[in-house]
Amino acid sequence: MRSAPSATIKVASPHFRFSAAHFVYFDDGTCEPLHGHDYRVVVELTGRPSPAGLLLDFLHLEQIVREILLPLDHRVLIPGDSSWIRVSEKDGEVHLLSAGKRRCLPREDCCFLPVPNTTAEHLVAYLGETVRAALRQAPDFPQTRV
Repeated sequence: MRSAPSATIKVASPHFRFSAAHFVYFDDGTCEPLHGHDYRVVVELTGRPSPAGLLLDFLHLEQIVREILLPLDHRVLIPGDSSWIRVSEKDGEVHLLSAGKRRCLPREDCCFLPVPNTTAEHLVAYLGETVRAALRQAPDFPQTRV
């Protein structure tokens, strides 16, 4: 039997969504106000299908992505690797200080991400690498883009 050619599919499950608040720092040091979005995540897989014609079990992929998105849902996304912001925690609160602006948030409402800024570009890179890392544990994991 011949090897199946490479295939690419995009998976846009209704479960690949989360709502979160964030703020973005700009190159000039200014910061936009805290605001929120409803995010949708699409995962693109490329690889050789199995003999049954599958790149990956969609239920397994859905479980992986949902577990990654759950900690972000209904949280304030905080850039954990930012040089623009000073972060401190005390008495169950997160204190953010930057450009003369101070924000105080309940700790349980925050999600710290290993990104320098919570731009769409950094969020995509973080989510993509996190999904790829989880999929690497699957046998014959496909090339993945988020």
